[in-house]
Amino acid sequence: MAIAILVFMFYPALTKTMLLTLVFAVIHYSNSSTLLIVLKMTLKSELYKNYFKE
Repeated sequence: MAIAILVFMFYPALTKTMLLTLVFAVIHYSNSSTLLIVLKMTLKSELYKNYFKE
């Protein structure tokens, strides 16, 4: 699960599609609801920082 966060941090050049595919894959194979909530919030935060800042 931490791999997805690391990808967001260190490979911002990846396309949004690739990142979203990774996120959905992680969510699909995860069984921990609490972890999913934390992961989604973290990834959303990274998305806003990387793609929506002007």
